[in-house]
Amino acid sequence: MAFMLWIIMLIGVAINASREVIFYDYLADKDVSTQYISTIPITRYLIEPIVGLALTFDGWTIAFLPSFILMMLILRIGWFVLKKSGYLKSEKAKLLWYPVKDWIRFWHSYC
Repeated sequence: MAFMLWIIMLIGVAINASREVIFYDYLADKDVSTQYISTIPITRYLIEPIVGLALTFDGWTIAFLPSFILMMLILRIGWFVLKKSGYLKSEKAKLLWYPVKDWIRFWHSYC
């Protein structure tokens, strides 16, 4: 949810942002801004967070990110199956699963 709000905000800023780019030819010592145009593509804001995530995990081993995604998928499916089968309705189960549930919610909102 937070990721989608961030993307919407970035697209809104991209649409409403005004910028003045000056292209200057140092060899001729004149402004050549009328000959060029500078636009920011909207797709930049869709790809930019993915590139940021990739650069964040750049120094880590390549197997970490797919393993993390697979682990989160297994945990989410396991949580769903346990919840639907009724194993999480007792008070003891609620106390035992509280830290796990909190961790899953944190990572789900983070990713």
